[in-house]
Amino acid sequence: MDMKRIAPITIVMLISIHTATAQSMADATTTKTQDEILDEFNSRTKVNIKLYPNPAVNYIVVETEIQQQSGEIRILDITGQVINTYHAEAGSNSATIDLSSYIPGSYLLALYNADGQLLQVRKFNKS
Repeated sequence: MDMKRIAPITIVMLISIHTATAQSMADATTTKTQDEILDEFNSRTKVNIKLYPNPAVNYIVVETEIQQQSGEIRILDITGQVINTYHAEAGSNSATIDLSSYIPGSYLLALYNADGQLLQVRKFNKS
């Protein structure tokens, strides 16, 4: 299956575009935080994912409410660099990702469908 590749910086660009838009609004009194921007983006999609435990130590569980077709789960550092990519199996609604080799810090988890469309982005911490 040929999966479209999206540049690792996509998530950071999405956040930057939303931040710039919010700042340019004439009546804006506050700037949105990264978490507010992610929440706004995620609320516009029909897919909901859960991550636990958060903060994570050795692993994180990803659960979706739908049993999607195959896709990808990408773990990005906070700057948008892809750290690792995992294949999401068709018909499965959960995955456990080993984080034992990750250094402590904040990460983003991005869920893509088989067509390369970004479905959800969640932030998590590794302690």
